[in-house]
Amino acid sequence: MTREETIRICKTCTNRKTDPAQGIVCGLTGEKATFETTCQLFLPDESVKPVSETTVALRQTEAAVAGSGKRLANRLLDLLFIYILSMVIGSLLGIVSVMLNTDLLSFLEQEDPIRDLLISMIFVFFYYFISESITGRTPAKYITRTRVVTLEGQKPSTKTILLRTLCRHIPFEAFSFLGQTGIGWHDRFSETRVVMKEK
Repeated sequence: MTREETIRICKTCTNRKTDPAQGIVCGLTGEKATFETTCQLFLPDESVKPVSETTVALRQTEAAVAGSGKRLANRLLDLLFIYILSMVIGSLLGIVSVMLNTDLLSFLEQEDPIRDLLISMIFVFFYYFISESITGRTPAKYITRTRVVTLEGQKPSTKTILLRTLCRHIPFEAFSFLGQTGIGWHDRFSETRVVMKEK
């Protein structure tokens, strides 16, 4: 059992004592807890509400949340990767069009802002949905060493990533990052967080 796990138990024991040099110790022995699974001297303190594992996981996730700088870097890098990927796909379609002697891209010749917006939204949707549902990370998140997790610190389900990705298309969603938390609407509504990845 780790020191953190034993402290969690000691905090709910009436025999606990705080030592300035050692932190929380046993009031009966004057030493740090060394038990492996259970403490024979444990007496529950009814005034202290035990902290659940879920609560601990939530606190750890919130403590590891990536800051606004990392989120901005992710956004800019992902936009760069989306632009490069769209250029590559457009070039490949052009090559295939020439090889097959067909005009696959003729529908793009006429200017249509609504069509162009829909195409870009679909492209962005698949970019984020595919990368985050498979690995929990976009290419930008690999560079910044961040990843998407649930509030409990687990890998999100495909359904959660779907909701997260759809929320990216809420109008003015980018402005939801202007606070100090670095948490946007697509994080809040899908109950996910972008956290620093452990080394």
